[in-house]
Amino acid sequence: MENNKSRISAVSETNLGVYVWQLPNETFVADEFANVMSISAMRGDLAAIVKISNAAKYYGFPEGKAVFLEGVRKITDDELQEQISRMNDGLVPDPYDIGVYKEEMRRNK
Repeated sequence: MENNKSRISAVSETNLGVYVWQLPNETFVADEFANVMSISAMRGDLAAIVKISNAAKYYGFPEGKAVFLEGVRKITDDELQEQISRMNDGLVPDPYDIGVYKEEMRRNK
């Protein structure tokens, strides 16, 4: 019998994203409006990690860790409504989506 162990590995598309504060129960810290505590950053940005760690402690969440979400960006409520409209129109919701941006760059070469 042959041993076929598949390996799956994530491919990183960008080093841009946000750090969020994740509690030990794996939920993210958020306010009553479901706005997640986050900071825009590059992957591995120690200053951003320190800032979100300090903010989490200040607001009463000393336990947890900073988790990087690749390719995610912070948006306003107006941008959210625009993205919903774009999605309903059959368009890519976020015109700044990193995958769309990279594909556009490939096409323009």
